[in-house]
Amino acid sequence: MNRRRWIAAAGPALLAAPAAWAARRWHRFTDGRLAENPYNDGDSFWIDCGDRDRKFRLYFCDAPECSAEKPWARRRLKEQAEYFGISRRDAVERGREAKRRTENLLAEHACTVWTRWDDAKGQGAPRWYALVRVRGRWLSEILVESGLAIPWFHPPHLRRDTRLPGGETVEAVLGRMAKYEDR
Repeated sequence: MNRRRWIAAAGPALLAAPAAWAARRWHRFTDGRLAENPYNDGDSFWIDCGDRDRKFRLYFCDAPECSAEKPWARRRLKEQAEYFGISRRDAVERGREAKRRTENLLAEHACTVWTRWDDAKGQGAPRWYALVRVRGRWLSEILVESGLAIPWFHPPHLRRDTRLPGGETVEAVLGRMAKYEDR
């Protein structure tokens, strides 16, 4: 699928989000560290938040799956491989590289996690959408800029004018993500 079509497809959903979601507050966890878990991957992982480990899913990016064992993973890999213009086997390897990059960054550096407790509908334990800041940057942007993830603008309840921690808008992040695609 064309990269621009991914952005265009999500745009109307972002604009149509209910105003109630925009009023939700961001909750912050500082000094987070990656918690070891066999289900961690490039865009979904467990973080030691001090009081307990929590499972998070990154806003704004979609890293390829690390395995093609499950039928849902094979469907996702087909889409991800088409986006990158590579084979499914290469998409799995790219997903594994995204996982390694995420693990290295979050194991070597403390991170700050920002969440609004939006349900990311994971399998098993509750999983929450989050922004993760590590070494002064959003992890989702690091992965997309590195070519290890697809810009992904879900969930739809974040409007383009939603203010992120630090004051920038969702639209500003979307604009940067589009520039990464043009490289």
